Amino acid sequence: MMPVIVTIGINDMLNNAELIKFEERYLSFLRAYRLEQMLSPVICVLPLPTSDESFVPAINMRYEQYRSAIQMVVQQFQKAGSPIPVNPSQLK
Repeated sequence: MMPVIVTIGINDMLNNAELIKFEERYLSFLRAYRLEQMLSPVICVLPLPTSDESFVPAINMRYEQYRSAIQMVVQQFQKAGSPIPVNPSQLK
């Protein structure tokens, strides 16, 4: 079965979505997808570093908040019994 790669978060972050709402939507997405595709591997990709982060501390902090939120949601999902890697290297 082919894995699905989830790259959700960057648009939410750029549009200043509330972090708690983002976490709720991310978890809802994972649950809904898992119900439809119980055996398909899921890879959740964190927002990639950008050049903006190194020059603007507020942007760096926002990226880190979203990265942490995604990791937290994935960990909650894993604890509930649906293991999902956060990075492709975790597939090995």
